[in-house]
Amino acid sequence: MKKFLELCGFEPAEIDAELPRIQKVFDMFGINQEDIERGKDRINKFWDPELKGLAKIRGLARRELVDTILAREENKINVCASLPSATTDILNAASFHSDNVRATYPDVLVLMVMGYLFDKLDPILEAAEEHFLRPGAAQCSLLQVRLGLNVLGLYPKCDLLMSMGSLCDALPKCDEALGLYFNIPVHYINCCQDRGADWEDLYRSKDFYTNEIKKAQKKVSEVVGFEVDNDKVNEARRIRRDAAIYANNIFDLVVNSDPVPMSAACLQYIRIFRAMPVGRKTQDGLNEANKLLFEEIQERVNRGVGVVEKGAPRILYAPLVSLADPSITNMIEELGIAIPLSEDSILVPDGELRPQMDERGRGEDPWEKVAYALIQRSIEASVPMRIRAITGAVKRYHLDGVLNLFHYSCRYFAGDPLILKDAVEKATGVPVMVLEGDMYDPRFYTAEQLRTRVEAFGEMLRAAKVAHK
Repeated sequence: MKKFLELCGFEPAEIDAELPRIQKVFDMFGINQEDIERGKDRINKFWDPELKGLAKIRGLARRELVDTILAREENKINVCASLPSATTDILNAASFHSDNVRATYPDVLVLMVMGYLFDKLDPILEAAEEHFLRPGAAQCSLLQVRLGLNVLGLYPKCDLLMSMGSLCDALPKCDEALGLYFNIPVHYINCCQDRGADWEDLYRSKDFYTNEIKKAQKKVSEVVGFEVDNDKVNEARRIRRDAAIYANNIFDLVVNSDPVPMSAACLQYIRIFRAMPVGRKTQDGLNEANKLLFEEIQERVNRGVGVVEKGAPRILYAPLVSLADPSITNMIEELGIAIPLSEDSILVPDGELRPQMDERGRGEDPWEKVAYALIQRSIEASVPMRIRAITGAVKRYHLDGVLNLFHYSCRYFAGDPLILKDAVEKATGVPVMVLEGDMYDPRFYTAEQLRTRVEAFGEMLRAAKVAHK
């Protein structure tokens, strides 16, 4: 166990202090010595153990999971949410202000630790399938993780569950059932589902979304017992600023470098932490870890070190790489295909990494700016806007192709892949492959099964790259 924690960036004094709490939570999840050895092997294979900043980020995920699970016993106020969320600033403001408040995404933390590192999601998913999210019905695997944790008694005592209705209808419906079965108070955050096909249509839903976020702010204040006002929110943003700046700098380095200096699986950890509310201690550690990691990646770029060779085909992965199984992206990179960018990082209208802030969108209310930035995310946009964003990113960052995941169990993403493939190929001339898979369930689509198709895609990319010279 101590060697495993060292690979997760823990110092000897931290190991001695935190090992009992970590062991307690690992025992709750059934993590044994065989799992620890598997975790060490997966870190060495998928997680670039040379990067000290990344090791610290792995450790922070473990610490955050432990603090979240044990909050049940420590009588903390637990406010839970999940992806996608418009409430990160609100939840951070509450947790940073009071040590008695825990606010995070428990199911996502479990994916990051039990899935990515230990490959130990099967019991959780199977528990959900024995309850109301049955197998063989293309149920959302992220929701199955959330349900399975509740069925097994592993979901933290939840004083409020923030349910996002901005992406699909399955999520709030499932959360309503969780509230009924497990006596969890649920607050719903809705969004205009008629997203529109043009940039001007964004303004139509901005005001509605802004009001929904404000209602969430008021509800969280009621639950935690103090006002989560805009001053506390702005202070939370200030505390998070360093981690966000260095994360963005890392993304810029990766997308603009050849060879790509960091694997897509490692990048996903940074993306998720950027979006997720955490405790104050974790946030302070994340600020330091992201700074260190940026310096390490900058040094790699200076030396010309990459996860694939220089000149390899570079693709955009849509909508986002797996949160449960790093072996698939590792297989793609082993086949000589670089993944410097995924769709969850780009924005409408033309694939930039930073939101546009014109006068109408900025507004006088700080929450208008938040809502305006959120509705620019490509993965939450209409199909025409997604096409424009992906096409723009391919052209802007000189990418050689697109891999579009057919996430068959997702009500939101399953309908678009063939439309996107046809439109993006016509607009850019680069190859686009639709690949079946699941972003949160590693049981049915493995790297070995998908390898032959990706090999053929790699040959297409290389041939197209030569033809375009």
